[in-house]
Amino acid sequence: YKPVAQDGPLQDCSGLEFAATPYSTQLPDDSVAFPPGVAATIPEGTGLRLQSHYLNTTASTVTAHVEMTFHLAAPGTVKDRAAVMFIVQPNINIPPNTTQDVEYDCTVPLDMSVLKTASHMHKHGTKFTSTVGGLPFYETDTWDEPKPALFDPPMELHAGDPLHFACTFQNNSPDTLTFGESAQSNEMCILVASFFPAPFGQPTISCQ
Repeated sequence: YKPVAQDGPLQDCSGLEFAATPYSTQLPDDSVAFPPGVAATIPEGTGLRLQSHYLNTTASTVTAHVEMTFHLAAPGTVKDRAAVMFIVQPNINIPPNTTQDVEYDCTVPLDMSVLKTASHMHKHGTKFTSTVGGLPFYETDTWDEPKPALFDPPMELHAGDPLHFACTFQNNSPDTLTFGESAQSNEMCILVASFFPAPFGQPTISCQ
């Protein structure tokens, strides 16, 4: 192995960039370990962008520090590729001084073994629930740093299984909440899951 990628110039970015990702977390310290023979694929020469979100509730400047460590799989040992299922519900419109559920329904696009799953909401989110085939999949009432669900052995999902998730938002502000990047004044309702095996060249999939 010879490192060939080089840092590019600094670029502007936002919290609305949903690009292909081999890994995601919302915890200060976190990791994911794939079973023997499974690895996430990063094509040769591909650059990486570490996207980190901070909500500064103080008057002082916050200095961000982010590190990520990858462990290379030994040549010839990888049989299945891992990927991320990333599902976004952008249709959010919560009037002032109301509490509402925002829901999403789709079907699982392929057979998969799920290792880890979590949600993403902003500060108005009070509950996240999800099911697959009517069975519990992931649930939390925490919007910041929600603890993911880990499956060992992996949770088996099948192509065509009905997947449902819902976010409960409590809007005590005088403004309507809509989808956006601000944890203070916008909301998001997202389900994320790490799984294998994934089709070649598809590090991220969704659910329609």
